[in-house]
Amino acid sequence: MVEKSDGVQTITLNRPKTLNAWNAQMGLEVASALDDARQDDNVRVVVVTGAGRGFSSGADMGLLSNVAENGPRIDNQVNRGPSIISIVLQLRRLEKPVIAAINGITTGGGFGVALACDIRIASDRAEFSQVFVRRGIIPDAGCTFFLPKIVGTEKALELIFSGDKIDSRQALEMGLVGRVVPHEELMAEAMNFARRLASGPPIAIGLAKRAVYLGMESSDLPSHLDMEFAYNSLCFSTEDFREGVRSFREKRQPHFKGR
Repeated sequence: MVEKSDGVQTITLNRPKTLNAWNAQMGLEVASALDDARQDDNVRVVVVTGAGRGFSSGADMGLLSNVAENGPRIDNQVNRGPSIISIVLQLRRLEKPVIAAINGITTGGGFGVALACDIRIASDRAEFSQVFVRRGIIPDAGCTFFLPKIVGTEKALELIFSGDKIDSRQALEMGLVGRVVPHEELMAEAMNFARRLASGPPIAIGLAKRAVYLGMESSDLPSHLDMEFAYNSLCFSTEDFREGVRSFREKRQPHFKGR
């Protein structure tokens, strides 16, 4: 389910009876929504949330049962259409802020989708688990890539090896989420922050997102400093940069147009 307002596109994972488990159809719908967000200049921020009690429980157990019974054939339904893996890549490559409004149970590949978002705001009812080990498999959907970077290697391995469930308070303490709010206030909090970001300069924000993630994957500081300079050179040529300077001089709020 997709909604747009005030420069914000909200994507609601909408299979509540399965805790929003991933199947081919949901993959197609989310991929299409993210592609639309990428192309629509009126969309400046994306919010991802879930319907019902779950954010996402990961891959549909019916599909995993099929793999367990029939073997991991390349044409199995798990591999048809956009997978969680491809959605994770779309989220990271989208040069617009993505906020995860984590409303409830977040496990398996759904955990990876949350980690791939730029900012995570959790309901006080949210729960998290790297449940993969309990199914006899390793984490995917980027969990082994993102989790150590966010919570540190030891804590990441503890979560991965044990498959233990943690609540929103524990997630906040280890830096897995940026804030926890009462469940009834989750979407209002996420949307208020999204609208604030949507009022910012989209070119600069998009380049900043790209630079941060490239920096996380590189240890070459001189090259990274050169990249920052190059990106700012692009920003210097924009109307938004000139508006930012003018608004400072005129002691007023800037009005960024994305040009």
